[in-house]
Amino acid sequence: MAYEMTLPASDDTTHPAWPPDLNNDTTVNIIDALMFGPVIMLSSGDPGYDGRFDLSPNGTINIIDVLVLGPVIMQTCTNP
Repeated sequence: MAYEMTLPASDDTTHPAWPPDLNNDTTVNIIDALMFGPVIMLSSGDPGYDGRFDLSPNGTINIIDVLVLGPVIMQTCTNP
């Protein structure tokens, strides 16, 4: 799954406009990768599961979801 750099960035910390920018700071970086720590290996239906981290979307948050960040690491999205 590829994400377009032209997708709008979040306009605040509660609006997840660009899926790989998990902390909504307009740049995909190591902070976004580190955010997987508390949710890694959770599946849909598990307490604490957050579908926003299931970037592959297969129902389980795993290393595949972290690897989705690779092609867009250090990329910046745009605000409208």
